[in-house]
Amino acid sequence: WIDLVGCDVCRHDVPAVCTGTLIAPDLILSARHCLDIPESLNGTLSRAVFGTSVFDNDAPSRPVIGVKKGPGDLVLLKLKGE
Repeated sequence: WIDLVGCDVCRHDVPAVCTGTLIAPDLILSARHCLDIPESLNGTLSRAVFGTSVFDNDAPSRPVIGVKKGPGDLVLLKLKGE
């Protein structure tokens, strides 16, 4: 989920989402624009949610503790251990 708490032009009742692929127990590969656009609006990435609906409050999630922007439109997200 992208936490857009600092964004003045965003809807705050609906989380912004992007997909990603879990490539290791603590790494997600996603698209760099999923961070660049929210950052330009003062939003921050707070956690990865593992579920089929952003409205499922019971879906498991893990905090994101690191971000490494790669070449092109790639980004790696480091997850906090369980």
